Amino acid sequence: MKTHFYTPRLKNTGERLRLILNDVDWVVANRYRGTLRVKGIVTDQKTGKRYRIKGAACGLPCCCDATAEEV
Repeated sequence: MKTHFYTPRLKNTGERLRLILNDVDWVVANRYRGTLRVKGIVTDQKTGKRYRIKGAACGLPCCCDATAEEV
């Protein structure tokens, strides 16, 4: 199983997270790419914490920030 890094900002504080996702959660993180839609819930493999993630707006492969909130 490959691991992937996902770096959204925490919705409440703006803190940059560095989530380690498994293959299944990576698919969720890339769902609805380029929209502001809620993508789903993912689990950080390092901490076991779960986050509801929401996409960035532009859809370009750049530095737009996705957001996450702990559930």
